[in-house]
Amino acid sequence: MAEALAPAPVAISPLSPRVTFIGDSWTCATRLGSYRVTYQGDRIYVSLGEHSYYIGNGEKVTSVIAENYSRSSLTMQKCMQPSYRPNRRMWANRLPTVTVLHLGSCDLANTYFAGLQPTNKIKQVYPNAIETFIEEWAVTCRKHANNKASFDEAIRQHKWLVVAPADWGPDFIPKNEVTPELHKELRRKATQGLYKKQAMLWLGSRAALCHLA
Repeated sequence: MAEALAPAPVAISPLSPRVTFIGDSWTCATRLGSYRVTYQGDRIYVSLGEHSYYIGNGEKVTSVIAENYSRSSLTMQKCMQPSYRPNRRMWANRLPTVTVLHLGSCDLANTYFAGLQPTNKIKQVYPNAIETFIEEWAVTCRKHANNKASFDEAIRQHKWLVVAPADWGPDFIPKNEVTPELHKELRRKATQGLYKKQAMLWLGSRAALCHLA
């Protein structure tokens, strides 16, 4: 019986764009472990597979550099705390091409968002909170940049991919007074608000919306 062939190593290229994940347990390393990767120092190269593409000079880009700053129960507020400073410093000095923002579910489970009655207010408050976070994140991270001029140039090209709040389903653990039913309603309203404000997010923060059902 023939032995199964080991997967081919991911092609490493200096042209590989960098993608950073900032999220809660849904995007932590254990959940993203199914991707084919190659490690080189502190860099993780993720294969683009059939999504490889060519750039203007005819060179083919077959991988991206992935860095994952996700933590269990991470919220927008926690991202600004001292314990998250090393991640802010790394982001500032290795500014990615795209940052995938997968926060929100834990934020919606706290008293602040749950206390907004009626819940229709979430449609306005939630996208504004995302926009404010992106603005404050950039300002805070700039303080950690070793080269402010390089940071200012790179940030003009940087993009955000905002993932709508995840459905925890049966894994939801009630927090404070937030029941699974209320969390589902808050998540639905927040997603509606994001779609309604997606033009604002792109024009103001270069943030595109990705909704995972």
